[in-house]
Amino acid sequence: MYPAHVSDSSHDMTFAVVLASRTAIWACADRQLTDKQNPRRSSKSGVKIVAIETPDAVALLTYAGVGSVRDTQVSQWVYRTLRGLNNIPLERSLEHIADAGRRRLVQYAKRESIDHFFTAAAIRDGKHYVYDIDLRKNPPLIIRRIPKTRNQVKIGMSGSGGLYVYRYEFSRLKWLARLIRQYEREKVSAEFVARQLASLNVSISARARADGNNTVSPESIVIHRHPKGKRAGGRQWCFDANGNTIDDLDAAVPTLANGMPVSEITAAIMRHTLQQMRTPTPDGKPRHHFEAWPDAATTQALLDRIPDTPDDKFP
Repeated sequence: MYPAHVSDSSHDMTFAVVLASRTAIWACADRQLTDKQNPRRSSKSGVKIVAIETPDAVALLTYAGVGSVRDTQVSQWVYRTLRGLNNIPLERSLEHIADAGRRRLVQYAKRESIDHFFTAAAIRDGKHYVYDIDLRKNPPLIIRRIPKTRNQVKIGMSGSGGLYVYRYEFSRLKWLARLIRQYEREKVSAEFVARQLASLNVSISARARADGNNTVSPESIVIHRHPKGKRAGGRQWCFDANGNTIDDLDAAVPTLANGMPVSEITAAIMRHTLQQMRTPTPDGKPRHHFEAWPDAATTQALLDRIPDTPDDKFP
C-alpha cells in the first residue's frame, strides 16, 4: 500500500494522434506523466504507444487518461494484457483490451475524475481504419471509423491536446494527411513525416502551456508501420523538446507479434549479448558482436524464462 499522500496512479490528458492510410499507419504521442497529488512524481518518461500485430492486421494503439498505475505504464499493461493471445484477430484483441480496461483502469480514472480513451490506427485485411475505445460505457464501446474513400487518410486524436489542434492547428493536421499521401507516392521520407508530427506536438505543448495546461510535454515519440511493399517494416523516433531526434533506451514502444512478446524477447537477447561482449575472452581481448550472440540452446533458455501468458493485473 502507498502512503495516503502519494497517488498510486498518474494521469496524462496528453496529446496523441494516429493516422491510417492505404499502405501505412502512424502514431505520435507526447511523454508527459502527471501526478496532481504529488507533482514531484510527474515525469516526461511516458511511452504511450503499443505496436500490435495480429493474424489479420497491424495496429498502433495510444491513449489518454490514466498514464500509469503503481509505476506500471498503461502501455506496458496493454502489452501484458495481450501477451500470449495467439491467433486472435485485431478487433477481438481490442475487445480484450476494452474488457480488461473496464475492470482494471476505470477505477483509477474515476479516482482522478478523468476519462480514459484508447485510439488506434490499423490496416486490417488490406483496409485502413481508426478505432476508438470508450471506457465510459459499460460494456465499453468500440468504434471503427471507416474512411470515406480508399485514398482518404483517416485521423484519430485523444487527450486535451486535441482541443488545441481544432482551435489553432487544424489546417496543419490536414496538411499532414496530404503529406502522408506524398509518402505513399515516395515523394517524402518516413523520417520527414515523423519530424512534422513531432513539430506539431511541440506546437500543441506550447499552446497548452500558454493556457496553464502542463499536461502535454513537448517531447514525443513517433512510430510508423508499413506492412507491405518494398518499404515494408517500420521505424520509431524519439524527439526532444525542440523536435530533434534523440536516443532514449527507455522510449522503446512495447511490441507484440501475434501474442508473442517481442519486446521482452529482444530485451533478453540484448542483455545477454551485452553481458557476453563485456566478458573478456581467455586472451583478455573484448569479444566481437558475432561471438557474443547466443546460440540456439542459450536463446531457447532465455525464451523459456519469459512469461507467455496474459496478465491484466497491475503489480
